[in-house]
Amino acid sequence: MSSWEGKSKGSILGYRIFVWSLKIFGIRSAYALLVPVTYFYYLFSKRASSALREFYQNMYQDNKSHTKLIRKTFLVFGRTLVDRVALGMGMYEKYKFKSTGREYMRESYEQGNGSLLISAHLGNWEIAGNLLEQLEMPVNVVMLDAENEQLKSYLQQQNKQATFTVIPIKNDMSHLLAIRIALQKGEIVCIHGDRFVPGARTMTADFFGKEAHFPQGPFQVAAKFKVPYHIVFALKDGKYGYKFFSTPARISNDPNKIVGDFVEELEKQVLSHPEQWFNFYNFYAQA
Repeated sequence: MSSWEGKSKGSILGYRIFVWSLKIFGIRSAYALLVPVTYFYYLFSKRASSALREFYQNMYQDNKSHTKLIRKTFLVFGRTLVDRVALGMGMYEKYKFKSTGREYMRESYEQGNGSLLISAHLGNWEIAGNLLEQLEMPVNVVMLDAENEQLKSYLQQQNKQATFTVIPIKNDMSHLLAIRIALQKGEIVCIHGDRFVPGARTMTADFFGKEAHFPQGPFQVAAKFKVPYHIVFALKDGKYGYKFFSTPARISNDPNKIVGDFVEELEKQVLSHPEQWFNFYNFYAQA
C-alpha cells in the first residue's frame, strides 16, 4: 500500500485540456482525447499495469497476460474522470442513471438514524455523491485531503453542482468527531473501505482467496456507533450511463463481521465489472 498517497494522477494542464474539450466540443470529444492518453499510461505506467495484471491473475486464478482487460481498465478510468467533471459542470442530461436499493437508505433516514455507506474504488463514488442529491438527504463524503492544492482548487471551481459535504481525513483525527456529529444528526456518511495510507491501522480479510489489508477505521466506526451500514457502489453502465447499488441496512458491533460483509459484496461487483477496479498498486502488499 505504500505506493498509494491519496492523490489524483495527472497534471492541472491535462485537466484543463479535458475541461476545455468538454465545454467546446462535448463529452464525445473528451472521450476521443482519452484514447491516446490512456494508451500512453498503459505503456509507460509499468507499476500500475503490473499491479493490475497480478490482481487479475489472482482473481481469475490463471497466468494470462490480461492485456485487453488492463487497457480497458485504463480507458474506463479515464472516462470516469471525464464524467466526474462533466457532471460537476451540470451535464446531467447527457447521462442515463439506474439505481437498486436507494429505498434502503431512505428507510434508515426516515427512521431518524444516521447511516454509513461503505464503498470502494470500483466505479466512480464521487458521481454517486452527486446522484444521492435526488434522495433529498444530507450527504457527507469522507476522503483523504491530499490533492495538490492547485489541482484541487481548479477541480472545485469546475464542480459547481456538488451537493454533498466533504469531511477531510486529518492527521489530528478531527474527522472522527465530524463523522460522529453527522451520524448523530441522522445524516448519511460515505466512506471508502478499500484504501489506507502507510502507518494506518488495518484489518485483514480473505479477498479472492488471498489475504488483503483493509482500513480499520470505516468498520470500527460502524461497529462503535452501532449505526445502520450499507455496502454501496456507483458503476459505469455503458458509455454514458451509471448504476447505483446498495445493500439493505445492517447493524453490527463486530468490525470483523462488517468487513466480511464488505468483502463479500466487493468480490461480487469486481467479478461483474473487472474493468472498473481502479486500485493501480499491489493491493495485497503488507501494511
